[in-house]
Amino acid sequence: MRTGAITLSIDSTLDDVFLVGMVVNTLCADVPLSEDLVYQTELAVIEAVNNAIEHGYGGAAGHRVDVQVTVEAHRLTFAVIDRGRPLDWEAVRARGEQPPVTDDLAEGGRGLFIMQAVMDEVRYERVGETNVLTLVRALPPGRVVPG
Repeated sequence: MRTGAITLSIDSTLDDVFLVGMVVNTLCADVPLSEDLVYQTELAVIEAVNNAIEHGYGGAAGHRVDVQVTVEAHRLTFAVIDRGRPLDWEAVRARGEQPPVTDDLAEGGRGLFIMQAVMDEVRYERVGETNVLTLVRALPPGRVVPG
């Protein structure tokens, strides 16, 4: 069984988020996860990175967003890290637990709901001046990272 970790870093521009998505998609497909789980994991990580850029940094470029990816025998962990504005996690979680009220596809307020709906675990912590949003994808029973 292979385990390891890698950190991806991008500038806080939405134009660079696709790079994270490409890496997450490839990594999940190589585990291998089902096509649905690959898509869901990529979507959740992209939502988390978008939120760091849009809410943490107010959409301003010139800041760093890191995604630490940890591969373990029975799970994948994605920690999205920024130094932007802190979250009021309890308020955000309370909103995120409810499905969006509108049927329109505008994105406002749906990110955390999506993350919580498709990932096995979602947690946030403020460490000093750093926001860390962690997403965990448990590997299906019988499926471990090839080694």
